[in-house]
Amino acid sequence: MNINMHSKKEKLSVQEFINRLQFGLEFDNEEDVSKNEAKIRSKLEKGKPLTSKEIAFLRKYNKELYIAAIKVEIKRKCLENRISRAKSKEEVLDIQLMTFASIRKDDIAKKYIVAAIDETMKEFKETHYYKNLPATNEEAKLKEKPRCVYQFSTGKNSYQMAYEVENTTFNFDSFYDKI
Repeated sequence: MNINMHSKKEKLSVQEFINRLQFGLEFDNEEDVSKNEAKIRSKLEKGKPLTSKEIAFLRKYNKELYIAAIKVEIKRKCLENRISRAKSKEEVLDIQLMTFASIRKDDIAKKYIVAAIDETMKEFKETHYYKNLPATNEEAKLKEKPRCVYQFSTGKNSYQMAYEVENTTFNFDSFYDKI
């Protein structure tokens, strides 16, 4: 199959042609590949997320860096998910420290993962959500809405009625003593 790209005729397989159309991979020489790879490596070192085109490029031209980029993205998504559910700034810090501790010392993507964690935390700390979090876990517990406990009043030959009582604990032992 002859396909005319950049006014050159070259033979491409169908899969190669689809890849070029789908991912915009039009690198004809080694210099273009190395420039793009350096750009992507720089982006990873800064902790920035990669686009789908950049990941597709790595999948095709640099398998080792591709694997590292996938590890970085998995760690980033996991961290984002966990900190978005945090109830206090103290908990966010604990999550960050646990994420750092989970990185293996011999991991090929270690420096990229560390940069991604730093960048994610920097972005998260600038959000309105983080700024409104209480500082400690104790303050977070105080801000929680009180849970309601359902108590049942029993009467002879009557239907049981339920009502909400705030800030109480329900003692099942005393409940069963009345029956």
